[in-house]
Amino acid sequence: MGAVRNPGNLAFSGRWTLMEALAAAGGLTEGHGQHVYVLRRADNGLSDQVAISLDDLMVHADPKLNVPIFANDLINVPFAS
Repeated sequence: MGAVRNPGNLAFSGRWTLMEALAAAGGLTEGHGQHVYVLRRADNGLSDQVAISLDDLMVHADPKLNVPIFANDLINVPFAS
C-alpha cells in the first residue's frame, strides 16, 4: 500500500522477498518516503513492524534488508511528508 504504482493485494505462492513484492506492485511512485514498513502479525496475535531504509535497500543494495515476505504481511511505502 502507499506510494507504489499498483497498491493492493498481491497473489503469490512460494517465497518472495521485499524487492520482489515491490516490483510486483509496479515499483515506487514519485513522492515516496525514505522508508518502507513491513507489518507482520504472528499466530499469537502480536504484531511486529520492521522499518527499512529505501536508500539502503535500493541504492546500497544491502542484502540483509531484502527480507522475506510471507502471506498476510502488510507492506507500506508512505509518501514523503
